[in-house]
Amino acid sequence: MARIKSAPVTYAELAKGIPKRRKAPLRALMDSLIAEGAIKIAQRHRRPHFVLPDYEPEPAYLLDMIRARSAVDDGGCLIWGGYIDPIRGPSVRAGEENPTSVRRMGWVASKRGRLGYSDTIVMKCGVDACVEVKHMKKAGRGDSTRNKSLSLLHRKKIAEARRKSGALTPERVREIRENNEVARIAAEKAGVSKGTIVDIRSGRSWKEYGGMSGLFTDLINRRAA
Repeated sequence: MARIKSAPVTYAELAKGIPKRRKAPLRALMDSLIAEGAIKIAQRHRRPHFVLPDYEPEPAYLLDMIRARSAVDDGGCLIWGGYIDPIRGPSVRAGEENPTSVRRMGWVASKRGRLGYSDTIVMKCGVDACVEVKHMKKAGRGDSTRNKSLSLLHRKKIAEARRKSGALTPERVREIRENNEVARIAAEKAGVSKGTIVDIRSGRSWKEYGGMSGLFTDLINRRAA
């Protein structure tokens, strides 16, 4: 534990010089310490290291890691050479947790300020793989996707996800359009507002997208999308 408290250490470093017969008990001890929460594993230089539970990588290490795994292009962008998540963008696994945004790591490590949950990083250069801190700008989560066109499949997925918690189904929407009930009565039966019924019947919401041999034919809430 003294070695781990002083600095992150690998299993090979701990086992160096230990007789072979004692390496199995050492591995069992490390596994038990991890299970108890006394230590954890963090990736450093792409190798697992034993660290304390409250360990946080030092800013200088994070910045060096980002530069080491990136390359500068002709436009001055620092192009990330690792995994690029469709939502998070350039990402890295800094421990046993889920992949972490490289841009958020770089922003904080460069002491540009703290980032709240509702904050996101947008790149002024517009390059998807860029992690150059000088090209970053803090924005709200809605700002990062505003004015971006969505594909038909993306709109369909968004609408389906939102409808899962709603009161309407594609079948119920078709029934609303086909009957002649007044909007107020139809709204009471469906458990939605009168305005929703009006929007459905006028085509402002739950638009039917067809084509492509019926592959994506479905009712999609255009307003939600």
